[in-house]
Amino acid sequence: MDRQKNIVRTLNLLQWNAQSLRPKLKEFELKIHIAFISETWLQAESVLNVNSFNIFRKDRHDSNGGVAIIVHRSIIIVQEYHGNTSNNSIEIISLKLLNCSDIKNVVSIYCSSSVRTVVSDWENIFSAFTSKSIIVGDFNAHHSCWSNRSDTRGTQIYDIALDTGFMTLNNGEYTRIRLVNSYLQKSSPDITFISSNIAKYKDYIKDQFRNLENEENPQVFYDSLINLINKAANVSIPMIKVPQNPTGKFIPRSYWSPSLSHKVAQRRLAHREFRRNPIPNSLNVLEKKHSEARSAIYKARAQDWLEFCDSIDGATTS
Repeated sequence: MDRQKNIVRTLNLLQWNAQSLRPKLKEFELKIHIAFISETWLQAESVLNVNSFNIFRKDRHDSNGGVAIIVHRSIIIVQEYHGNTSNNSIEIISLKLLNCSDIKNVVSIYCSSSVRTVVSDWENIFSAFTSKSIIVGDFNAHHSCWSNRSDTRGTQIYDIALDTGFMTLNNGEYTRIRLVNSYLQKSSPDITFISSNIAKYKDYIKDQFRNLENEENPQVFYDSLINLINKAANVSIPMIKVPQNPTGKFIPRSYWSPSLSHKVAQRRLAHREFRRNPIPNSLNVLEKKHSEARSAIYKARAQDWLEFCDSIDGATTS
């Protein structure tokens, strides 16, 4: 945050299909600025408080569905309003942010799979947030752009998002995995859209396109164009979080080593694989990697303590 101007320049965002928010509030011990929540399952009379956060919510009368945006108090909200849509069955809540340099509007949506939608429903929503906006939620919509299949609602949303200058951040991974009648059901109903002026995707392509040479060979020109588009995506939508100050105050533990980092990385990969494919074999691998990492860290810590104790002599001070 810029202390002089009180402008937040870097935001940590969380998108979450909670499926009952109240018993899971401890998740907000995470260091986040804004959380987009769908399927809160709250009643209108439910009291909900999270330390250091403001909660904006829209509940359903049947204690199902529901959306919320949970915002850290360092973010100044200039206006809260519900989206302009002709379909009241699309649950939507949106906020305008006053002191964020790159984001102006944040929108959280939940649309049940039983709701009938038409193109104009999505056009009303997306066209209302065309500048520096993030629209996220459980759309219960599928398209080959973010899912392994397509349906009518997904096509509606994809076409409107394209027309209004939005792009999706989904990378093709499943966002929901559940066991149904002994069958592991995987789907991607949760989508994140950002307006192109946040990613600066178009501006980068325009700048680079001026330097694109007009090749006589169509294949060479095509390959150059694809490389340019991929590079624009990598610059505008980074796949990893780059440390802003790698030489800052972080001091590694004295016992830490590359081998421990490798053990922890293997445990993290095993956990990711289990979440993607929660079968007994994946669980066995996860438990094994977890045990190996914990044992290696314990041994390294114990050895470090022994070496420290051995180094103490009469000249050592506290």
